[in-house]
Amino acid sequence: MQKSDSFSTMRERCYRIDWIKVLFFVVTSYVFYASFFGNEFVKVERTQAIDKTIVEEVIKDKGLILEGNNELKKSFVKEPHKASVLGFLDLGDKKKKQKKSLRRTEFFDQNANDIKSFIKRFVHVAINEQKKYGVPASITLANSLVNSDVGKRKMTKRSNNYFAIPCTDKWEGKKVDADACYRSYESAWSSFRDHSIFLTKELKLSSLYDENYKAWAKALQASDKFDIKDLEKNLIKVIEQLELYRFDEE
Repeated sequence: MQKSDSFSTMRERCYRIDWIKVLFFVVTSYVFYASFFGNEFVKVERTQAIDKTIVEEVIKDKGLILEGNNELKKSFVKEPHKASVLGFLDLGDKKKKQKKSLRRTEFFDQNANDIKSFIKRFVHVAINEQKKYGVPASITLANSLVNSDVGKRKMTKRSNNYFAIPCTDKWEGKKVDADACYRSYESAWSSFRDHSIFLTKELKLSSLYDENYKAWAKALQASDKFDIKDLEKNLIKVIEQLELYRFDEE
């Protein structure tokens, strides 16, 4: 008898529930969830799709420039040697030798497919670093391309250091000796993350947040922390020839 009464009570309570309101609440909740979270998922997928499209467009019509990089090389023809007044003694060169020795990037000796693969591999990392630290994706990509020789530099292979970031007093991580002391990383991603931190924290370039890639290129060369000759000129040339500026957030 008690069971029957309990069942009847439960049935009466169910009848009292306003199922229309419950249904309305469920539908509203679903619409809110779909509109908020669903759009976020769609936005991420759409961004990745756009990025991939840009990569293909940037590389597609650049065969003449990329294949052997002949066009890029023309912009970096060595100037003829100028003799000093003292003939065999060149005091100007002597002063230059006292400075940190700089190397010629071998980026211009790489082939199109390697450059294309490199950009595809790291473009999303560069874009994410820009969103987090404000360093233009074009600068991150170009700086890694010229400093790592498109990932083929021996030092890079030994240390995962794609930017030739040197050891400093603040660096407490692993190191590698390759004609100089460079930072060593567990992965390529760690190198890209430390590059962002190095530029914004140690070099204090976060003030360039609203500036374009040219201002960043100039600041990187002025920092005198990288071992590439004509770094500013190299970075700007690579960014403009490969249209890497198209990856920069507006």
